Amino acid sequence: MVLSKRERVIVFVTIAVLATLVIDRYAVNPFLDARSQVHWDYQRLVGEMAQTGSLFDRRKLMQRKWQDMVDGGLQNDASKTESKVLHALRDWSEKHGVTLASVKPDHIDGEGKLHEITFLVTGTGSMSALGEFLWQVEATSMPLRIKELQIGSRREDGNDMSVQLRISAIYFTTQTDTPTNENLPSSPGEKVQ
Repeated sequence: MVLSKRERVIVFVTIAVLATLVIDRYAVNPFLDARSQVHWDYQRLVGEMAQTGSLFDRRKLMQRKWQDMVDGGLQNDASKTESKVLHALRDWSEKHGVTLASVKPDHIDGEGKLHEITFLVTGTGSMSALGEFLWQVEATSMPLRIKELQIGSRREDGNDMSVQLRISAIYFTTQTDTPTNENLPSSPGEKVQ
């Protein structure tokens, strides 16, 4: 059977189209799909690596903060903690010109070895004095945190302000030993043994 020139062209074009479809279906599309998957996997892994890096950086920061709290006065008993915080509040108020009307400690039962004492503090002073006092409370290396804060003005010029705040202090309890680096957790998220 002899094919005419026109029939040969049709056969070659048909074979070329079929070959292109087969190559596209079994070579090009799988390659492009695999390439796309590799790209998305790469992007996901880069994101995970960045997240892991930030976790390690955060762990280092938290370890420094924990060590600052330990060095700054993480006490091993409620009365020592209460005394230290009361003295610090008195010193800061005198230093910055804030008149403290009352400071009331309230012990809260905690779980495990870390316990909390809250202090309800009320006082008066100028806006700048209260700002400096609050900054001192917030920036101390002692394990303190301002939980609630209310500021009011008794005059419009800001020279007679009142403040009421609830401060939380933590302390470490053990039965037989005092807190050291060996028996304190190395990071805030780690459990104490």
